[in-house]
Amino acid sequence: MPYTPLELANAFIQTGELTDALDALNQQLAASPEDDASRRLRVETLLRFKGDEHLQAALADLDQLATLTIDDLVKRSLIHQKRGDLDAASQSMILALQHEPTSERLIERQVHLLQSRGDYAAALKLLEVVPLTWRWQQWRGDLAALAG
Repeated sequence: MPYTPLELANAFIQTGELTDALDALNQQLAASPEDDASRRLRVETLLRFKGDEHLQAALADLDQLATLTIDDLVKRSLIHQKRGDLDAASQSMILALQHEPTSERLIERQVHLLQSRGDYAAALKLLEVVPLTWRWQQWRGDLAALAG
């Protein structure tokens, strides 16, 4: 019994043969363009390659998903950051935070992006919803010092 393109893609990923995995995922999506799980796997595979063309292809795949998960939005943010577009990266995180406004993982990523953009006031405002722990207090202090 022959293997499906998706089974082959998973095997190629396990062995580190990413070009072959990408070819198999392309076959899978050509046969089943609505297969969001395969599309997400192709995004993950594309992110392992170097080069802007792979990042653009990953963004195009994310644009074709029926619904975006929080992880999809974080991936979109990471792609934009890798491409040097911190504003778009931050916008993706804003969308993710609308779904989970108290997620410390999402907040920390957005704070980091805001800090990278020099928007210390917005980063400090975002920290108002996190607990008063040492880690977050350290962020507050660092951002306050940077803000002057």
